[in-house]
Amino acid sequence: MSVLVETIESTSTMSALEMEILLTVSKSVGIFHGPKANGTCWRLVRSGFKSGFPLQGCIGCIDSTHIPIKGPREQENAYVNCKGYHSIVLQGICNHQRKFTDVFCGCAGSTHDATVLRSSPLYTEVCRNKQKYLPDETYLIGDKAYPLESWLIKKYQDTGKLFDKQARFNKRLSNKRQLIEQTFCILKGRF
Repeated sequence: MSVLVETIESTSTMSALEMEILLTVSKSVGIFHGPKANGTCWRLVRSGFKSGFPLQGCIGCIDSTHIPIKGPREQENAYVNCKGYHSIVLQGICNHQRKFTDVFCGCAGSTHDATVLRSSPLYTEVCRNKQKYLPDETYLIGDKAYPLESWLIKKYQDTGKLFDKQARFNKRLSNKRQLIEQTFCILKGRF
């Protein structure tokens, strides 16, 4: 049984819809490890992110996507996302092979990515014990919506005054971060 399924079964506040979405993601995409993966696993993921672009220590890309839902009766407006339809947010982290390594689902569609992250069990666990979940100076890469953390990096803010080295870093980071977008496309293509 995957770490994801163990997490789902132990969460009593999760709605039936949220459980169905997470179980479907787990079965159809095949979450290969959860955040509790061992050192050998992280070494393989780190080496995978080094190919084509040297991201020393990167073990995943993080982003969120919207899962359309029928508008709920309670707090309906909270579920209307920035594109104008009802949804819940699915946060995913993928590895270099476009496989999910962690997912979190259930926040209302209007919830900002940074708030979704802070609501996730992953955030709680990493804040409690970073070395256990993101060992040896490993980190995730995210977009500008995410907070900058010692374990979560994003592009330099471009105010028109970036050094060439920073601009190159931004371009390379954006190219590598496309992995999570592609992973979500693969997931959505299965439905």
